[in-house]
Amino acid sequence: MKHATTLAALHAALAEIHNPMQHVDVLNRLVAELRLVDHEQAWALNHQAEGLARMAGDDGKPYTQGLIDCFYWRSKLLFSEQSYHQALTYLFRASKLCQLTPPRQPDPHWLDILDTSFQSASLGTEDSDAFLASGIHSAAVHNALGVLLIVLGNYTEALQYLLRAKRDAVQLNDQWYEALICNNLGFLHCELQSPEIALDELAHGLRLLEAMTQFPAHLRMRAEILDNSGRAACALRQFEQAVGYGEQALALYHEIDWQQGQAECHNNLGLAYAGLEQHNQAIEHFTHAYELACASNNSHEAIEALIRHGVLLNQIKHYQTARVILEQALISVNPSTNQQKVYRIHQALADTYEALDDFKSSLKHYKRYYELKDTVFNEQSVRRMQVLQTMYRLDEARNQAALYHLQNDDLHQQLADIQQINLQLTEWAKTDSLTEILNRRGLYEQIEQALQHQPAENQGWACIMFDIDFFKTINDTYGHDSGDEVLRGIAQRARLVLRHSDVFGRYGGEEFLVFLPHTSIQEAIVIAERLRTAIANTPYVLKQTAVNVTISLGIAWTETIDEAERLTQTADQALYRSKAAGRNCYTVERLDPAMSPVSGR
Repeated sequence: MKHATTLAALHAALAEIHNPMQHVDVLNRLVAELRLVDHEQAWALNHQAEGLARMAGDDGKPYTQGLIDCFYWRSKLLFSEQSYHQALTYLFRASKLCQLTPPRQPDPHWLDILDTSFQSASLGTEDSDAFLASGIHSAAVHNALGVLLIVLGNYTEALQYLLRAKRDAVQLNDQWYEALICNNLGFLHCELQSPEIALDELAHGLRLLEAMTQFPAHLRMRAEILDNSGRAACALRQFEQAVGYGEQALALYHEIDWQQGQAECHNNLGLAYAGLEQHNQAIEHFTHAYELACASNNSHEAIEALIRHGVLLNQIKHYQTARVILEQALISVNPSTNQQKVYRIHQALADTYEALDDFKSSLKHYKRYYELKDTVFNEQSVRRMQVLQTMYRLDEARNQAALYHLQNDDLHQQLADIQQINLQLTEWAKTDSLTEILNRRGLYEQIEQALQHQPAENQGWACIMFDIDFFKTINDTYGHDSGDEVLRGIAQRARLVLRHSDVFGRYGGEEFLVFLPHTSIQEAIVIAERLRTAIANTPYVLKQTAVNVTISLGIAWTETIDEAERLTQTADQALYRSKAAGRNCYTVERLDPAMSPVSGR
């Protein structure tokens, strides 16, 4: 009823408004109201609003705030279509426009002409964006960027944008959006296995909400914060507190009748009760979670419920039932987008079949589990390291800013001394400043160390040299800053697929080198192909354009080695053969002249 009242008031406003900017504002609000009920009409109005906004400002100039709103709601429409990279493009555009306009307090200039029924209906909705009264501000844009980057798995940039959004919300004195961002930061820190930081953010969000009038959107946000608090408490093994948080959240989800939230909450409550060894209650919650997730088409929570249920049944030795549930989870999961879930399912099924004395099936699942283990563990480790680096840099920046404001000459001198030491350390560092991996000096030092520890039974030594295809074209077309972004991305993706024992660094320019100790020629080929596909299968967003990037690889292998220079030279020769063969492929050469080069893709 409230939604219908809102739409009626907006359509009536369109007929009365003659100011072009106010007309754009009402069109944008109509898009916001229609996007969940009439997707097609919302798209049409969004394009109409953008066209008008491009010339609705003073003297026929673009109406910047109207364009920010257009791009924001378009990203929401694209997100609902799962067109995540396109949504990212429009959010980046909105972010750039926000930088051109000063921080703004909501100023509902066009709401004055609407009756109070519209305003009460708008604030009564469950949609958190309803509180953006007259337009989208920078906190909303950067929060949306952070959430979208979480969905895309880029946790490091997600953290940076969410922290930026929080600063924006504080500057704008928008406590509602600050609470919303605290919830998203809490969720992200749970994903990053930092539950203590998560609980601090979530507690701050709850304190902010306590001072607000309780509309349905507030109730939903309070429920989400409590639910995430329960999840963080579980990670800290504070299971009784987790149950308390979860039961409060579930009551609020029932009050607003939100099934998806109930599914997530039942999943977390099941985990908490399992921690308290109250197994019947845990199973009941996992069952409810699965049923509600299926009803709301939430495959993520449905599969999570099956995995947690199956693991618990293993713990209480109900192996036959666990087998059925876990096999159902394995059939349901998408291995290309949920590698971590696949890894957990294989681990649980291996345990299940071993307990059932089906050693053949157990071995099959153990093999798959160990194939995925390094990839999943490395991905988690790299994310954790990058986030710690981000947090350290933020703390360092705050500390330095505080020191600069002190007038004490001695402290200023100490700061100058510290900065001088840091400059010397940077000069001596063996890492590449752009990609934060080893530089050539660091590479050769670690390779020499590896050569000094040769086991009696050695499989051989391999070296992979690879570089980026058509890198100059990327620099010329999108700029050197985009080229730097590609170099950093290549380094990050390569680290995710390499083993702990591999020595990896930037050899120079767009060339990278991987030294693989105690490695057979077959293993070297598998690793090279893994590198090639990992980079080729994920496009980069450069200047709001999706760009596919590929690499060419040269593999050198030998049974024995005294020094690394000859092996790297052979890998370099193999790389040039790959370039000549058409790029996006590898070539293998042994330091045995009897063997002909082998190429592959």
